[in-house]
This record gives sequence, structure tokens and C-alpha cells, in this order.
Amino acid sequence: MSYCAIIPFKEGKPQEEIVFHNSSGGAAFIFTALFNRYLRTETETSWLWCSDKLWPLVESEDLEDFEKSVLASTFDTAIIRHKNFSRYVAHLLLFCEKHSHSIEIKLPCCEAREPCGRKHISHVVCHLRKWAEYLLTSTVEAVGFYHTSCGENLWYHYDECSDQDVPYDLYIGKDHFEIYDG
Repeated sequence: MSYCAIIPFKEGKPQEEIVFHNSSGGAAFIFTALFNRYLRTETETSWLWCSDKLWPLVESEDLEDFEKSVLASTFDTAIIRHKNFSRYVAHLLLFCEKHSHSIEIKLPCCEAREPCGRKHISHVVCHLRKWAEYLLTSTVEAVGFYHTSCGENLWYHYDECSDQDVPYDLYIGKDHFEIYDG
């Protein structure tokens, strides 16, 4: 099963991942919640088929600031500095409060005109509170995210000469951004 992870940074380098099993509880949970609240229509029933409409929500006046911050944290190479952990934790908890009960999972077979007839357990995984718990006690200088183990971990790049993965360096790298500028 896939996983998502918090990537802690010390001295500018990624450390051992803090793993959360089932990546559906991370960015996918955030995408589903925002899609259901702001974008769902009769013809567009999943963010998977129209994710290009999801990313611009970070600039939308319809979203509250905490929703924008949480969405921005799902973007590739987004980081949060230690000085902003408590702010991000507050945003995660507000997001959970607003969206945890608005998530409804419908499997594709049940969205068909003739439902499959099977009973499905409607259980939604959400790691956001666990992320908050980790950040409240963390002493690392920053965190980034690896949102699904099914994709490339952008905090490492492959070096052909050494035939090894090389960790990204926050001190010299220019490919990351901070979701809080202040």
C-alpha cells in the first residue's frame, strides 16, 4: 500500500521520513475535501479527473487562509520552517474541523447508473491530526512532504555519475518554496 511522509530537514538536508501508511490520508484527503466543497458538480465527481481546477484554488477568494495554506503544503517542494509549525498546526486543525465530516467516498462502481450492489465501508483516512502532533514536538528546522510513495521523492535527485540518490539541500537549492513568507 502507498504511503505519504513528512520529510524533516536538519542542517538543510532531508532526514528519515516520518511515514503515514495509506497516502489517501494526506494530500488526497485535502484534495477530496476541497473538491467536494468547492468544485464538485453533477458531471465532475472526482478531483482525479479535473485536478487542473484544484491547484488554482490556492488563489481563490472562496477559500479561507487556513485552507489555502493546507492546499499549498501539497504542492511539490513546499516547505514549512520551524518558526511556522504552530501556525501550520492551527491551520491543519481548522481544516480538519471544517472538512472532516464533508468527505464522502463513492467508489466508481457505485457512481455508475446501476450500482454494483456490494456494500462498501465508507472509511476515510486522514493523517492531518497526526501531522499536527508530530510538528508540535518536532525540533527540526523545516519539513517538506512526500505525498505519495507511488511517485518520485523530489527531495532527492539521482546522480548518474555516482549512481546514487543525492539529498536536496535547503541551503543551496532554489527549487523549494515556503508556504509562509513571514
